[in-house]
Parts: sequence; C-alpha cells; structure tokens
Amino acid sequence: MKPFDKIIERAVDRAIDRRLADVKRIQPKEGYNPTEAIRGALFHWVLVPFNDIPVWCKLRCLNQTQLEACGGVSLVNILGEVTKRDPKIEDMIDIRNAQEEIAKMTLVIPSFDEIMKIVTEEDLVISRIKAEIEELKKIDPKTLPATKRKEFEDELFKLEISVAFLLPEDAMGVITSWALGQDISDIKSITADQLYRAALLAERGHDNPTDHISGCFIDRDKPDIDACAWGELHRRREMEKGKKDGMKWIGKGDR
Repeated sequence: MKPFDKIIERAVDRAIDRRLADVKRIQPKEGYNPTEAIRGALFHWVLVPFNDIPVWCKLRCLNQTQLEACGGVSLVNILGEVTKRDPKIEDMIDIRNAQEEIAKMTLVIPSFDEIMKIVTEEDLVISRIKAEIEELKKIDPKTLPATKRKEFEDELFKLEISVAFLLPEDAMGVITSWALGQDISDIKSITADQLYRAALLAERGHDNPTDHISGCFIDRDKPDIDACAWGELHRRREMEKGKKDGMKWIGKGDR
C-alpha cells in the first residue's frame, strides 16, 4: 500500500469513528426532549431541495416556544387515522403561513431573506405568473362545465399560492419536517387506538394522555399528542352515542 493510500485510509477510519461517536452521543432518549438535545447540536447542515435541486443549508433547531409561535402546523394533522377530511383552502393557507414562519426561523445560511431576494429578482418568472393569474380571473367559473370548474379553481389557487409563497413547495416541506423533528420522533408510529387508550387512562388517572404513551418525542409533540388523544376519545364517544340513538354512520371510521 502506498503512503498516500495509508493517509486516506486513516482519515476515513477517523471519520467513521467520529460518526459512530456522534450517533452514540445523540441516541434518542425516552420521553420528551428539545430537538437540539436529540440532534446533538443547535445548527446542522442539511440537504434541502429547491424545485428538485439539492442545496446545502445551515438550519437551526427550534425550541418548543419558537415552534408554537409559528402557528398552525400541528402534528395532529400528520396522524392520518385521526383526521380524514380533506383540508379546506383556509387550512392550506394557514399551513403555508406557518411553514413560512418556520422557514424564517430555521434557515441560517442562506437566510430566508437572502433566498427571497434571489427569488424576487427573477422578475420575468413572477411577472409571467401574475399575468396568467389576471387572465384566469377574467373567466367566470360559473360559465365553465361542472366537470372543468374544480380543475380551473385548483389551477388558479395553485398559481396564487406560488406567488404568495415564493419558497418552493419541496423546500417548505423538508424544512418544516426537519424543524418539527419528524425524522427523530416516534410520533408517526402512534395509532388512533393508542391515542384512545392513553386518553382513557389519563381520564381515570387524572393526568395527561402523554403520561401513558412511551417513546422518543420532541417536546413540541406533547401538546399535539394530548390534544389529539382527547379529540379521539371525544370522537369515539360521539360515535357510540350516535349508535345508541339509532343513527346510521356512513363513510370510513368505526362502526
């Protein structure tokens, strides 16, 4: 083996040893912990896609107070078994606003403002989209066939959102997911049945559902899980009440 090859091999071995030490150091802890404590540092370089183009960004771990200040992104909505209805336009706008606030707080290099400066300099693209929106707004949806009306409204909404929120959708999604710690939290593995049982136990024990759900979670998960569990308990009791009253339930869900 050549001397240069030995140097490379030793460097690789040291890198592997450091990585193993980092993994051991940031082993998830049982319970509810700050994102920074689970990830092992306050700042991290993360590969973020911008319209499918990966860009290395320096991101900041947000604490519970910062995340709650961002608004309406709730992990309750991520638990698909609990919320089955399609989001309304108002819901989607609230979520986008919250995602944008998260991006503003999370992005360090480049900052959110720096990205917006770059994007807004692309005047030709933005002007073209705005012109397309104005042309579409001249069309009265009522004059369209019923089969085309929804498609028209969805396209107009999509264009308006793309101008109102200039950060690409894929970047928004990755930054939000990372900030909420979805890659390091067990929240995605919680089922509606677990939430229901936890709420029952909390009701009997005069405490909180999160006292009866074990796993590794970020501290921001706690209020979401509690709210979701109480909501699931209420939903099932309403359904049971409906059955006793002779109501017929139509659609998905418990029978």
